[in-house]
Amino acid sequence: MNRFKTFRKASRMDMQTAANRAGVDVMQIALFENGMGWMPVDVAYRLSEVVEQSMSDLFPLLKDVFAAMDKVDEEEAKQELMFAPANLPVLVESGIDPDPKAWFAVVSLKSGNERRYFLTSMEYERIRHEMLHSEDAEGYLTFHADCQNIILRKSAIHKVRFSNNASYAWFASHESDFFITTVSDAYPRPVKMLATPDGRETDDRPFAELFHAARGEGGKMPPFFSMSDDPDEVVISFDQIEVIEIPCGVMMPDLYDEAEEFAEGRSTGDTLRSMEMMGRA
Repeated sequence: MNRFKTFRKASRMDMQTAANRAGVDVMQIALFENGMGWMPVDVAYRLSEVVEQSMSDLFPLLKDVFAAMDKVDEEEAKQELMFAPANLPVLVESGIDPDPKAWFAVVSLKSGNERRYFLTSMEYERIRHEMLHSEDAEGYLTFHADCQNIILRKSAIHKVRFSNNASYAWFASHESDFFITTVSDAYPRPVKMLATPDGRETDDRPFAELFHAARGEGGKMPPFFSMSDDPDEVVISFDQIEVIEIPCGVMMPDLYDEAEEFAEGRSTGDTLRSMEMMGRA
């Protein structure tokens, strides 16, 4: 629980302006405001500056923690107070990653391709645990990484390196919000395809269903998948696909609606109050 959305609206600031001032992608703001994103602590401090509010006011559940931090001068002591194990549940509930370190997964695929993902500490721990406790390489790893939902075929993995420091190209909504990326051993390079967002033209939610199937939560993975190879369309076996990267804007396009409504002076209700993000960020 945090009050960023309340303070942002009170200041008549749209999501894009807030994102620009905080130095993050607008999709990160949309996820954060809807309780589906966890910000690094340095970004959380920048958000408090954006809406000109104290951290205690912005994150009321952490009020006592910030009060204790104000009583010490050493930065290391402040960090120890904030990230004490007892504070983990409250940090998570407030939308702050409970680990101050950044985590990156550098994935080397058997096709020779490499993909890099920025992870919250919770996703890092979950993926690492799942890999180390897998009985075989069947099935898929599914996770959220920097405004995208990832489906990674386990049998396509050569190795995964987890690091706190890696060169990384951050997700950019204005370039990629409705493009899915597929990596296949049938193609030498990743392929980007413009996708119709779930629920926009019909009530169907094919990408959400695909993600649920990959997580083993019902449904079957399709035997074939359509890939764009301009000017021709190519349909390949799903077994050849190593990775599918689906931006949140494809699976949950309503995340962008609040910004549009605000700009047009219409109602700004919680458009995704009843929706749950695919995977825990």
